[in-house]
Order: sequence, then structure tokens, then C-alpha cells
Amino acid sequence: MTYAPFTEQPMALEPPEYFKTEAPEADRMTYGQLKQYVAQLQTSGYHVVPYIVQLQRKVAFPFVTLIMTLLAVPFAVTTGRRGALYGIGIGIGLAIVYWTTLSVFGALGAGGWVTPALAAWAPNLMFGAAAIYLLLTVRT
Repeated sequence: MTYAPFTEQPMALEPPEYFKTEAPEADRMTYGQLKQYVAQLQTSGYHVVPYIVQLQRKVAFPFVTLIMTLLAVPFAVTTGRRGALYGIGIGIGLAIVYWTTLSVFGALGAGGWVTPALAAWAPNLMFGAAAIYLLLTVRT
């Protein structure tokens, strides 16, 4: 080998994307995987509040079906003069409001405005209370 002086020499380096790890999507993880990921991030010192909200929502979300059913019952038994389509329309409207409330509280929890448990469970508590009230006051 002989010595050859140079002023510049191109050097192949890895792009910045090579060093970045993709954050896994919380929606695609199981409860156990997400809980383990949150614990790992907490020990590393990362901000984990949005993931804790997602973790709490994984427990709270299945109750949506029960609460929506309880909300629908009072409208199903009071067809009366308005007809069945009235109850269906009210049900669709309530579902949209419920879904929006879930999203708003999720965003408030992820932003740190409310606690993660409240962010996940508040819509269920609000609409569950409304469903129980409607069930108890419905005229048959």
C-alpha cells in the first residue's frame, strides 16, 4: 500500500432514519404488550401519559356496547306516535355524540388536562348515568 494524500474523500454514512426506531401503534398492541411498553418507556424517562390513556381505554372501551344498548332500550320501548325511525335516529345521534365524547376525552387525557383513568372512563360514566336515568324514567 502506498500513501496517497487527499483533500476530500466521500464517506458513506447511514441516513438519520437508520438510528430512529418507530414507535409502535398502541391500537395494534394487546393490553399486555402495551403495559410492558409503558413500563419500558417509564424506566427510560419518556413521556408516557398518552400511552397510559390508551392502556386505560383498552379496558374501558368494551363497555361501550353495554352502555349503547342501555341507551337504546328506552327509545325502543317508546315508539308511540313518532314511530320506530324516530328511535333509530335518536340512537344514531347518540352514538355520534358518544364517539365524539370518547375522542375529546382521549385527547384531553393525552394532553395531560385530565388524568388517564378519567379520560378513559368519563364518557362511559356520563353516558351510563344517562342510560340508567332514561331506563328508570321511561314510560311503558
